[in-house]
Amino acid sequence: YLLRTKGAILIQMGNKTEGQNFLSQAIKLNPMDHKARRLLGEMNGKPPEPKKREKPWRIYGSLGSEYDDNVALRSSVEAFQRTGDQNALRFNIKNGFSFDYIQDATKRLGSAYTFTQSIHTDSLEAFNFRNHSLQHYGSYSTYVLGKPVTLGLKYTFEHGELENETFSSSNSFFPWVSVEPINDIVLSVYDDITVLNFRNKGFKESVSSRDGLYNTAGVMTTLYASQRKRSLSLSYEFGYNQAEGDSFDARVHAARVFIKTPLIEKFRVETFFSVIDDNHHNFAFFIHRHDVHLNTGVKLIRPITEHVDVEAHYSFTRVNNLDETLLGHFEYSRHIVGGSVSYSF
Repeated sequence: YLLRTKGAILIQMGNKTEGQNFLSQAIKLNPMDHKARRLLGEMNGKPPEPKKREKPWRIYGSLGSEYDDNVALRSSVEAFQRTGDQNALRFNIKNGFSFDYIQDATKRLGSAYTFTQSIHTDSLEAFNFRNHSLQHYGSYSTYVLGKPVTLGLKYTFEHGELENETFSSSNSFFPWVSVEPINDIVLSVYDDITVLNFRNKGFKESVSSRDGLYNTAGVMTTLYASQRKRSLSLSYEFGYNQAEGDSFDARVHAARVFIKTPLIEKFRVETFFSVIDDNHHNFAFFIHRHDVHLNTGVKLIRPITEHVDVEAHYSFTRVNNLDETLLGHFEYSRHIVGGSVSYSF
């Protein structure tokens, strides 16, 4: 989509040679991109292909299972460990649809709804989680000082249920801007502004309520190679969480690395690594809670048909607390391994 959009804009500006290059790249990545083929054919003086209307709607989903060795986030500090089941096999169901009201070379405006459900085995049914997500999104692509620029805005409402009771709900606004100052290097700036309402049961709200404003601003640089089949993304985020309960006020710094690359026989790999410094500066009882999260994972994906993919994934999370003698219950490690089948029409 981005390559075709850039090609179309360049052609409109009179830069046909560079526009043709981007259209050719779009067709190599997606041979079914009929819009790019039609534009390229018109440039080469060929009779235009019959115009195939792109579907404004999309239906998507996935069905998978995974093994989680620490569903309940049991502490790795022996003095804080709880008894009972901690690991389980989990089944994940996801279904959704989207519809674009406006969809052309430079503009996109639409809505999407996604339903997810997790189902745990053993005695951990209390962790079965259901979530409803409604999104409205829009973007506009243009050129500024001869460089491609895209501006976007996404609104998301989410409602989560645990044991058939409301667990959390949130309203999020996500404005973003991306620019490509140099070919195949994209710089993005974004801000995730979320108002969260969390289930408050059995504790003092002024101390432990998570209700509040969660703001995360970030910048990401993505480097593409091999006609955009490979990419490396580096990002930094700063978050400021202001909750009703002092214990969940926090300043958060995060650094992330994402890598995507094809392998042999249509397989492709996605991997990530992140470090998150989570400083709860107003933690109750005058104890300084300072968590450091290490996350890494890998996903192996293979298309089966144009509309169906299969994947296998593994992730590892480690959370260290800088004062484990008093706050060791926040320190844990977690391994998740599984697979899924996803579809998109």
